[in-house]
Amino acid sequence: MTGDLSKVVSIKLFNIFEKYSLKELKEKLYWLSNAEKDFNQEWFNSAKSTQSKLGLPKRSTEFSAAYDLSIVTPITIEPHTSETVLFGVSYDLNMLDFDYVNIYALVAPRSSLAKKKGLVFQTKWRVIDYNNPLIAVNLYNYTEQTVRLESGERVAQLMFTDNFMKPSLDDNILTPKTCIPLNHRFQPVKTKVNRIGSVENLSNLVGKTEKLFPIQAPPMMVGDYYELFPGTVSMISTGLKCKLEPDEVLLIQNCVKNPCVMLANGVGIVDADYYENPENDGEIGILLLNMGNAPIRIPYGEVIATAFITNYIPVSGDLHGGKRNGGFGSTGTN
Repeated sequence: MTGDLSKVVSIKLFNIFEKYSLKELKEKLYWLSNAEKDFNQEWFNSAKSTQSKLGLPKRSTEFSAAYDLSIVTPITIEPHTSETVLFGVSYDLNMLDFDYVNIYALVAPRSSLAKKKGLVFQTKWRVIDYNNPLIAVNLYNYTEQTVRLESGERVAQLMFTDNFMKPSLDDNILTPKTCIPLNHRFQPVKTKVNRIGSVENLSNLVGKTEKLFPIQAPPMMVGDYYELFPGTVSMISTGLKCKLEPDEVLLIQNCVKNPCVMLANGVGIVDADYYENPENDGEIGILLLNMGNAPIRIPYGEVIATAFITNYIPVSGDLHGGKRNGGFGSTGTN
């Protein structure tokens, strides 16, 4: 599908500090309460220099679906507070076929941001409006420690797709045009086959749609529930992997019933080359963060997430790194 999409849309990334003046940026950032106070000429010059050194974003590996976004000025985030981060890049979207307009720019945290830094997006993820495509997010520090981020640190990822709708097991709202049938793409990882049983049994849970896959909390070695402690991130290993074509991506969204539990990385983005990587065989892990004040139990068998496959769209002049050599979060290290 990527080849077809390239015929109807052209996406180009650019350095915002080279395209806009400080005054123009402030006008576009009218919705930020701190724009007038924090965005001054000194900040502009420093951010412009940093972004010029960083260059335009690239995908970490040959089959990564998203482009890495780095911060351009140092930032300190106190415990249980949030700070707005403006990234130094944006994009021009040129629609070659105006009958085909469902193009989304999805900004999500790096997979390891919550686990390693104690930071989450306050809005879980963002879909950028291409009428004003400046990319800014609120980073929330859920820990008891002050977090410091330096210029050049990669904290987010930008992905372009023709399908981003919140899936529901009750409502089959993913359209046949943009969502790819699963066709038994999920398989047990080599080391967990005896633990989770056959993938065919799990596939029966899909229900009335073949395009959404409900991910369960798998059986545990000891006990019959997972305990999520307040203010901590817990990794639930599913025992599953998913085979993808080179231009496909698996998107994972939270389905836990308790409102205090969120997916720590907002939306899970699983790349095609994650499958059968040498570190963990491509096992899909679900990062859950308990934002409440008390422990929360997730019983075995509860659906904790839903997953679906779609295509991603590379930008014009696409740049990417080499081959993946690790597992979960391995493309996020500087």
